[in-house]
Amino acid sequence: MEDMYIPIKKILVPYDGDEISDKALSKAIEISNALKAKIFMIYVIDTRFLPPPNMTKFIQDKSGLKNAADLLINTLTKGAEKMLDTKMSKIKRKNIDIKFMVRIGSTADEIVSLAKTENADLIIMGSQQMKKEGTLGTVSRKVSEEANCPVMIINKKSGLK
Repeated sequence: MEDMYIPIKKILVPYDGDEISDKALSKAIEISNALKAKIFMIYVIDTRFLPPPNMTKFIQDKSGLKNAADLLINTLTKGAEKMLDTKMSKIKRKNIDIKFMVRIGSTADEIVSLAKTENADLIIMGSQQMKKEGTLGTVSRKVSEEANCPVMIINKKSGLK
């Protein structure tokens, strides 16, 4: 059988600023340096719980909820953009082609969607393992099952810096 080589030109890294996403980003930078791949960082503001569905049934006047949710999303977006811009600026100094996006919606769905629209060749993401030993977090599991490209999952035991 002939050796198959899939060139990696675009790497998608879901990033939320925690230690595990830093490890995933470090791995993406390592691969990018070796293969001259572009990195796309994504932060997703998960709106599935805005407003909390169980709470709204007890509220008679819901008119203020939309304004409060919009204000919260706006504040979270600005914070995410600042965090990603700061991280991206440090990485650009290493001559790595990188950009970021902030998306709003279901985290796993937005990651899978962006991987498809940007034609990502690889997703590198952290996973918050669930309490049951050895199980993936729900987002990383769903992304690994639905993405149209390979997914590398980094966990706390990965030993990466």
